[in-house]
Amino acid sequence: MNGGFVRIHAFDAARSILLTLGIVYHALVFVFLYVEPSGLAEFLTIVFLHQLFHAFRMPAFFIVAGFFAMFLIDKRGRGAFLKNRMLRIGLPFLIFWPLLAISISWAVAWKFPSWRDVFPTSDTQHLWFLYFLMLFSLITWLGQPLLSRMATIQKKVPISLMMVVLAAVTPFISGVIEREINTSTLLLFDPGVFIFYFLCYLMGLVIFMQRDRLLPLVSDRSPLYVAIGLVGFVVFFVSQDWGVWFSSFAYSFAVWFLAVGVLGVFLKLGGSENRAIRYVSDSSYWLYLIHLPLIFVFLRIGSIAGLPASLTAVLAMSATFALGVISYQLLVRNTFVGQLLNGTRHQT
Repeated sequence: MNGGFVRIHAFDAARSILLTLGIVYHALVFVFLYVEPSGLAEFLTIVFLHQLFHAFRMPAFFIVAGFFAMFLIDKRGRGAFLKNRMLRIGLPFLIFWPLLAISISWAVAWKFPSWRDVFPTSDTQHLWFLYFLMLFSLITWLGQPLLSRMATIQKKVPISLMMVVLAAVTPFISGVIEREINTSTLLLFDPGVFIFYFLCYLMGLVIFMQRDRLLPLVSDRSPLYVAIGLVGFVVFFVSQDWGVWFSSFAYSFAVWFLAVGVLGVFLKLGGSENRAIRYVSDSSYWLYLIHLPLIFVFLRIGSIAGLPASLTAVLAMSATFALGVISYQLLVRNTFVGQLLNGTRHQT
């Protein structure tokens, strides 16, 4: 297996793990809606973890998305790329969006909502990333020649310098950082949030266009990038309530250096194909689509059982993951749903 395919496996593993981390993130971020923290230590631990995951998870995911977008164009052409994106992203979005709007409303209120309570809705829920990816795909399809030329111009610009510039600029993009990175889930999205994630997507595009130079470099420097990102995150975490100007800049540096650094770790450690990771990769799309209503259900069960916040969060994560994998194996993997989400039906 050549180096190019090894790196594709690494980024495919990264994409699946980043999606699956959504289960962990949402369990942590919503647990205090159901259970009060037992003390300051538990509160700070849960907040630290969900803020840390939020800092790099989706930025890294969109970097990988940009990388694979250009990979598909390079391998199949622009027309096939757009068809693939509409089938694998646009169609699942249109199918699952109304279903999840109903199920999430039920899971939160513990009763089925009326039609008027749910529809019409402009909130894409946790499927906002699919909405963004559809729009990014259209932009890429229309502007691929220009984007390719822009990436070529970047050949002599060090990636570390690009990251520093992006980290310095991000706090000035309106609506992006208000303590943490904002998420815009409405159809009429916040333009600043859209621009930020498109910059992440463009970073992935640049990495693909210069993959022979940048992938080994990102892999080699991943410990340094992660270390810089963690220092920035700790500075942010300590100072976020002080109202000081440098807090948002520390967070921005954490976002960019952790996102790229984590992907470098996957390149360094996860290069060869692994059957277990392959299975997680295949199931991750389904797991992410269905996980949020399950998280709410299991958080409520944990609160009814009187469990502390940390155990309630662990219950929600583990039960959601287990039920998600079981339902994937029984209902998705070798059915038309698997064909829709993964482009193929697995026989085992």
